[in-house]
Amino acid sequence: MASASVASEARQRVPGIRAIRQAARREDALRAAASVFRSKGMGVATMADIAATMGVSKMILYRRYPSKEALVEALFDHVVGTVAAADHGQWQGYGSRMHATLIAIRNVEDGYVSLVRDGNIYAPANSHSAQLRAHTSGIIRATLRFPVPEESGDAVAAALCIETIVSFVHEALVWWVQHGINQRDDEFLSWFAYIIRAWREGSFKVFGLGAADFVAPSGPVVLPSG
Repeated sequence: MASASVASEARQRVPGIRAIRQAARREDALRAAASVFRSKGMGVATMADIAATMGVSKMILYRRYPSKEALVEALFDHVVGTVAAADHGQWQGYGSRMHATLIAIRNVEDGYVSLVRDGNIYAPANSHSAQLRAHTSGIIRATLRFPVPEESGDAVAAALCIETIVSFVHEALVWWVQHGINQRDDEFLSWFAYIIRAWREGSFKVFGLGAADFVAPSGPVVLPSG
């Protein structure tokens, strides 16, 4: 009876173990895809390249992801989700919240670099590139009380200001994770803070988009919907 009970418990545990292994294999595929996309570019990389990086056959990779597009979607869902999860916190000054974002990006570095670099030119990744830009724009508008173009009184100027600073944020982060030194993160964040402060003050002063005197949020940031 005891042996039968042990066997029954073992059978009950198998589905859970199998699910864990399958999840680990999917994560292996995402890491391999991110590495290949970063080194070769999304448009050039193939499923064969990704399978070879994993050390498995294409057939096995296709069992997990039926197409390159499905793999791209899964990878960048993970990348955008990881960055977004790190971007909720309480205001502590210009550049302060970027530290959590920087840590998160290092956890998905290959995927983040690929998305920023190629996401807007490789069609299957276009929607995730737009999601990342919209998220960064939302963070900037929420934390710095920057108006959306439609509510600014000068939609062209507001769009110019927000779109260019979003590009700067992404490119600065990509450059730093590729070339910077972790031990100098504080310097990077201080530099970043000066740039963001000057950008906001200049945008408000030159284009008259709102009150130039900025009162920082006092509580947790609530992102705008959409």
